[in-house]
Amino acid sequence: MNRPSLAILLTLLLLCQNAWTADGLSLNLVTFNIRMPSKSDGPNEWKYRRGLVVETIKGMEPDVMGVQEAFAFQMKELDKSLPNHAYVGVGRDDGKADGEFAGIFYRSDRFELIESDTFWLSDTPFTVASNTWDAACTRICTWLQLREKTSKRTFSVYNAHYDHISKVARENSSKAIVMQMIANEHDGKPLILMGDFNTGPSSAPMRTLFNGEEMLLFQNTLKQDGEEQATYGGWSGRIKGRQIDYILIASDPHTVVESGINRHQQGGRYPSDHYPVFARVNFP
Repeated sequence: MNRPSLAILLTLLLLCQNAWTADGLSLNLVTFNIRMPSKSDGPNEWKYRRGLVVETIKGMEPDVMGVQEAFAFQMKELDKSLPNHAYVGVGRDDGKADGEFAGIFYRSDRFELIESDTFWLSDTPFTVASNTWDAACTRICTWLQLREKTSKRTFSVYNAHYDHISKVARENSSKAIVMQMIANEHDGKPLILMGDFNTGPSSAPMRTLFNGEEMLLFQNTLKQDGEEQATYGGWSGRIKGRQIDYILIASDPHTVVESGINRHQQGGRYPSDHYPVFARVNFP
């Protein structure tokens, strides 16, 4: 029996890969806590690092990016600096423009917005500015559904910022988000959850997501080799520590092509006290 040559096998493999990529949905995803504007940050105040934030974002070329701790004027300044993007989101304190956003930017030249909304991480998720579970702050989750203009494929992205004090609030936030995802009936389409969860990968809130305890099973796109790597740098460039910023994919078939923590800096200065996390993911 004649066996195919190695050259033929490699050619067939390449053709299969190209066909799969052409039919699939490839997304560059980013989550980035950009740090609220605060005069107490001194040389790291927003007005001094705004350009570095924009430079860092552009270097990652995100198709979709969730930001946390962003105030309305920061969202507008980023929007002006990212001309191929649009965004959704509201301020957590009034459901309009007051307080921090958990906003989502997306490439408006590639995707069209189908639907978006924000809910509060509380017992009454659709009561504006509601705050329960002993949370130190009002917390929100913003989500959107997008359709790629060329392929007509749709997918959904949720972006959240969990409380930094209350363990109960963080655990309940994971449960509340999954309940809302199920209520929104995404019907097996690609489903992404990202944000600053203020807790490590082995904690109860993350086990809820990673173990599928609330009916949806998520996978962490960031693969830690050996020691955990910090996603909170505290302006210092530290590497060792917990991951608290995540890009998670629900258990639909997908391939994480590349993921990592972006520690871009300029002259020893960092764009934020958090590092952005990125992932390039293919959905067949």
